Amino acid sequence: MKYSRLNPQARHHAVRSITALVALGVIAQFITATPANANTRWRRGSITVPTETVPTVRVKQTVKRPAPKTVKQIARSSHNQSLERRAHAQINRYRTAQNLPPLQWSEAIATQARKHSEAMAQGRTPFSHQGFSSRVRATRLNFRSAAENVGYNQGYRNPVDVAVKGWLRSPGHKRNIEGDFNVAGIGVSRNSQGEVYFTQVFLKSR
Repeated sequence: MKYSRLNPQARHHAVRSITALVALGVIAQFITATPANANTRWRRGSITVPTETVPTVRVKQTVKRPAPKTVKQIARSSHNQSLERRAHAQINRYRTAQNLPPLQWSEAIATQARKHSEAMAQGRTPFSHQGFSSRVRATRLNFRSAAENVGYNQGYRNPVDVAVKGWLRSPGHKRNIEGDFNVAGIGVSRNSQGEVYFTQVFLKSR
């Protein structure tokens, strides 16, 4: 589902763009069953995570992003790591308010999440959950279940708040945030166009 309504504040804070942009994606995988996933991209909307086995869902775009002719440049700095920790802390505050245990930070997970955000920011990987299973295995952690939220936004003064609140407004993303997981990591990457990409991977360790 895709919406074209734009937040006036977003327009005010737009960076290299007339409008601000928000996009989200969600996936859940359980090792006791065939992986179920749902992928979509939109400015504002929601999607639920199916519990039964279903094929990947792709939603036709009403506004298409042009294919990049060159690899986008990534702004590498400690600021990205600060955004990662802030997003993690904000999600833990939400979980605590819901009487849920906080998620333990895992640098092993964050490293893999960061690679995916960088690949999406550079345009080497489409905005998607592509490679999710490989990312989870690459953490080398023993786990029972795993899930992932992705998103990106552009033109906002506080991209972390936009990303987390966007996830919480979406049933599927919210389900992952409130899920029975105990460790997580977040990777953030910002490119030269001002797009800020987020990947959060959740694990239930053995």
